[in-house]
Amino acid sequence: MNTVQSVALPLWEWRSFLPHLDPETLALGPSEGLVRCETRIVNLDSAHDVRIREGRLALAWRVQVNRDGLELWDPVLASSFPLASEFVAHLLAAWGLPPSPSLGPLLSEEAFLDTLVARNPTLRAATLALRVRTFELDGVRVSHSTGKAGHLPIQSLHLTHEDPDLLFQILQKTGLSKYPNTNFPQGLKQALAL
Repeated sequence: MNTVQSVALPLWEWRSFLPHLDPETLALGPSEGLVRCETRIVNLDSAHDVRIREGRLALAWRVQVNRDGLELWDPVLASSFPLASEFVAHLLAAWGLPPSPSLGPLLSEEAFLDTLVARNPTLRAATLALRVRTFELDGVRVSHSTGKAGHLPIQSLHLTHEDPDLLFQILQKTGLSKYPNTNFPQGLKQALAL
């Protein structure tokens, strides 16, 4: 049986998708780390970030962009599969999509992708295979991801913290503030030419 799981607190984020970004930029050393497979659901009409990883769907939305261009993301929905109809209704509402009463009381991951996502013209599913290396830099969480979105190479550097001022100080200190801040949904849309 599915359960709606608690979600984390909102975090300020900065991410850049740079094919030429070298892990040595932050002295990361060789690209090692956790290998992760996930599916991202891109909504062509919104910036919501929806991912499916290890049998769990999570949705975050951008709450605010500050004066330095950092984005505050709030993880508002999360549930394990199969998804209850009430959860699907909340997800559709968050996407600004009409309800779909014919889906049944519980929706498996396969049914979600085949029935709901594939049949909706504003939604696209992208399978990602990533190698993710995570560490802390002066208290700021840093993730360097390399891999593929479908058959296309993808690479990003992602920094998060609850304090936007500290996050921006780290970006300035490392020289990363000169690169554009591109959130995951937007970066994926660009990479996939959506």
